[in-house]
Amino acid sequence: MSGILDEEELIKTRPLLFEQRPYNRILKRCTPLLKPEQLPATSEGLSTYGEELELDFKAFEGVIARIQLLRETNKREVERYEKEKGDILETAAAARETLVTLRQTLHLSQREKENKLIYDAIASDILSKNTLKSRDEQNVNIERLNKEIAELEAERDEYRQVWNARRDQFGQIVDQLQKMWAQIKEDKDEQDRREGMSEEEEGEEVEVPIISRPFSRSNTPFNISTPKLSASHVATPVPVITHTSPDHDDEKEEGEAEEEEKEEGEADEDEDMDFTDAPTDNNNAEKNGGAGVVALPDVPNIPNSEKMDLT
Repeated sequence: MSGILDEEELIKTRPLLFEQRPYNRILKRCTPLLKPEQLPATSEGLSTYGEELELDFKAFEGVIARIQLLRETNKREVERYEKEKGDILETAAAARETLVTLRQTLHLSQREKENKLIYDAIASDILSKNTLKSRDEQNVNIERLNKEIAELEAERDEYRQVWNARRDQFGQIVDQLQKMWAQIKEDKDEQDRREGMSEEEEGEEVEVPIISRPFSRSNTPFNISTPKLSASHVATPVPVITHTSPDHDDEKEEGEAEEEEKEEGEADEDEDMDFTDAPTDNNNAEKNGGAGVVALPDVPNIPNSEKMDLT
């Protein structure tokens, strides 16, 4: 570091060694002016002294002008060097950034190369097996599967339309059945109402005397009862056996007397059977002693077509 400072000092002081000579000469020339006794005594010596002093001043002026020119030149050189230094620094910064970017790109390229090598090794292992197909064959299979998917979707849409049409038809059928059921029930109610009115107008009830029950060979009486009716026997005439009230004791005695004669008893049993329609009203059921009451079943539970999911 000291060597560098000595060199800089030498560079600064070296021009002064040459530039101070005219200045020292002027000082030397001007010193006799302070002491008149040192001046030349003759006029020729004074004129010569004046000429030499003038030449020294001219030389000193030339040195000063040259120093000024050198100073301006050095200033311009310094400015140029500063500009070049800035350009160099900018170029260095750009080069440094470029190096960083290139280094990152290099790392990425190296990593990509390593990945490609690994992928190539894996692909070679996979393709070496006979079970796998080439890319073209896989593309053909994919296209075929896409076509099959499109066909299945079209078929699904077609089936959906068919099921919608069937559901609409089923709904119409259900509506018609409900209307028919309501009409049948209305007709049946009207018929029962007319029969009830006709029976009330006549005011007659069919009464058959109770006869003793015949016994079988095992000494067990035959059960004579009203048959149970199911819903399928609605509006079908069924035999109804009506019993007399307890007030008719005379008729019971006559029945017991006729029991002794089998032929007459069988004839009486035939007369006890009265084929009439099954009563539907509660009032008629009470009049007939609650025997043979058949009620019209409710509307069947038909599923709602709107709630059915046929898809």
